[in-house]
Amino acid sequence: MSDSNDSAAKAQGLAKPATKRLKASSLGRFPFVIPEQMTGDLLVIRDRLFLELDGNDSIAAGFASSTNGEGTTTVLLKLALVTVRIRSRILLVDASPEMSLTKMVGLTGRPGLAELAAGEAIGEVVHTSDVKGLSVVPAGNFKDTELSNVDWPLLMPKLRERAEVVFLDMPPILTSTAAARASAAGDGLVMVVAAHRTRREVLQRAKQELQHYDGAKLLGTVLNGREYFIPGFLYRLG
Repeated sequence: MSDSNDSAAKAQGLAKPATKRLKASSLGRFPFVIPEQMTGDLLVIRDRLFLELDGNDSIAAGFASSTNGEGTTTVLLKLALVTVRIRSRILLVDASPEMSLTKMVGLTGRPGLAELAAGEAIGEVVHTSDVKGLSVVPAGNFKDTELSNVDWPLLMPKLRERAEVVFLDMPPILTSTAAARASAAGDGLVMVVAAHRTRREVLQRAKQELQHYDGAKLLGTVLNGREYFIPGFLYRLG
């Protein structure tokens, strides 16, 4: 089976959540069959991310935008689908009060990050899927005010133990400290930017916010177009 056919096969219907698997109906709105042109851009992003973190036994990268509505969750999910081709265990973590990732994969109401932060065992909050190698920790029962209190240095090793690659869907940098704090506890942060929409001054403010936290690292920026990704993963904010 070719690479493109294999990725399409992996993206087919998912099982019911009674066995902690993702519901097929919940993925109906998400374009898991990725257009070929977009696949090429995603592969570039994936490969540059791995090059940036070359030598790490595992990868834990947060994804966040400067403000709401820039497509962070969509970028993360599509990038996960091309990453699972080369890494056997991928864990997606919903750490956003918007719960976009949780809603997209049909895990609303299931135990997740909130319960893990409250002391639940990691095995109780990781939900597998029928996309081989891809698992999800949904948001769980979070209140907005609790997210900033997550002990990321404590939780990050637990998440790393479950996967080779951990991608965290974070709230916007300018509305929450969670992205910066998780970045400092992990390997860094990928900033998602809506092409032709987000002003450079806003991006500069987001970068400055990250610099307030020791250890927080900006890995690069993904320019997210409406119909395709614009290459430029390691575009630096000068």
